Amino acid sequence: ANDDLPTSLDGALLAIADRIDTLIGIFGINQQPTGDKDPFALRRAALGLLKIVLAHKLNYSLDALISQAVNAYPSEKLENKNISKEVLTFLIDRFKVHAKELGFDAAIFQSVAKQDNPYDMLMRMQAVKGFKEQEACQSLAGANKRVSNLLAKQKQTIDDTVDETLFIEGEEKALSKAINENQKLLSPLINKKDYAHALNQLASLKDSVDAFFDKVMVMADDEKLKNNRLALLKQLRGLFLQVADIAELQ
Repeated sequence: ANDDLPTSLDGALLAIADRIDTLIGIFGINQQPTGDKDPFALRRAALGLLKIVLAHKLNYSLDALISQAVNAYPSEKLENKNISKEVLTFLIDRFKVHAKELGFDAAIFQSVAKQDNPYDMLMRMQAVKGFKEQEACQSLAGANKRVSNLLAKQKQTIDDTVDETLFIEGEEKALSKAINENQKLLSPLINKKDYAHALNQLASLKDSVDAFFDKVMVMADDEKLKNNRLALLKQLRGLFLQVADIAELQ
């Protein structure tokens, strides 16, 4: 399990292909690991695949990699019809274990767990780990958690289209302006995968977010006013979700 990793790109690609083919083949005949039993060493195969991807900084979508491996088999050979989902979950679970070995706590991993590109997830976790040390982190993590809970309680889906003519309080106008400004600054950072600077930029929202929750009644009696404020908060949450779900840090 701790043997040397392939050093050449060709060796790395061959090793990844070997491991994903093994995972798909064994899961495909419903011989997944159960409890302590792992006769085909699939946990080691999964961990090896992840370590190689990270070591060579390969931007791979696990979902796409799994699909390619599944398509390489005749469909009648794969008895397990949930194979793609099961193998993806298995790999993400292995990555969670490895992330802990790399020094990332469970909350940091959970904040990026909906991604499926291990190297990209590693870069995001590094950024979140640094963000956790900032003064603004707990306040913004709490705000994201609050927004997530508010949106989850709504019976109808709230879109993120905001009508600025419905703003009454200065704090909601200020937050909307800050969100729009941050979106413009955030886009090039996300495109460059500069997640650390992206979160540093989002930390500037702390005062606007705190003021909004201090002064603005989100769940107003007026339905249009309430939905508009929820849409504004959905925009706020959408900004952070471009990097990580920092509500998990709360």
